[in-house]
Amino acid sequence: FKRSLLLTGTPLQNNMEELWTLLNFIDDESFDDVDEFMDKYGDLKSKEGIDELHESIRPYILRRLKEDVEKSVPPKEETLIEVELTVVQKQYYRALYEKNLKFLHKNKKGGVDG
Repeated sequence: FKRSLLLTGTPLQNNMEELWTLLNFIDDESFDDVDEFMDKYGDLKSKEGIDELHESIRPYILRRLKEDVEKSVPPKEETLIEVELTVVQKQYYRALYEKNLKFLHKNKKGGVDG
């Protein structure tokens, strides 16, 4: 890819191999070796190691802090509208629920009924 954009949550809270996969997608030249990455950052226990990791990924991260989040946005509002299933939808729902393969394959070429 000439340009890449990756939108994700908080990969550092998952695991380091997942972080490497995301970084490799964004810049496969700088992050080309998972074993090297894991040797360097796989078992971070010191503040210095964490700081070094943060410094190496800083060019790839746009971080939003809680205090930067817009506070005037009203809370999400949900409206549930219940609708009745059609007759055909009910038939398929029941067939799926009962695992009725004969009904589910009845109009398929080469299916159970041919």
